[in-house]
Amino acid sequence: MYYDEKRRDFWPAVQERLLNVCGDALDYFLQLGSDSHRDAWTSLLILFLTRLNKMDEDRFRVHAARYYTPLCDAMVFELKPELRFIMRKFFQRVAPAFGITPKIEPSE
Repeated sequence: MYYDEKRRDFWPAVQERLLNVCGDALDYFLQLGSDSHRDAWTSLLILFLTRLNKMDEDRFRVHAARYYTPLCDAMVFELKPELRFIMRKFFQRVAPAFGITPKIEPSE
């Protein structure tokens, strides 16, 4: 729905729901008490961050502003390398998206 041109009128409502649901999910992840419970979230977070990184610039900025702090907080946990890699890509995109650094073409 978020990209369906026929439903453009609903995009603001969908965006608001996505921000709330995904933000609440990240907040919940941060409150998990054990590494094994956080490990169970790895695939979900990789999917979430992959989709986030594929958003156009305007949408990315809106979502990144909401998720930046919880994702920074998640850095203190022992995370799997695949998750750290995709988080790194997110943080590398945040800086130019908000004018902190000049835009640099991503390297693989």
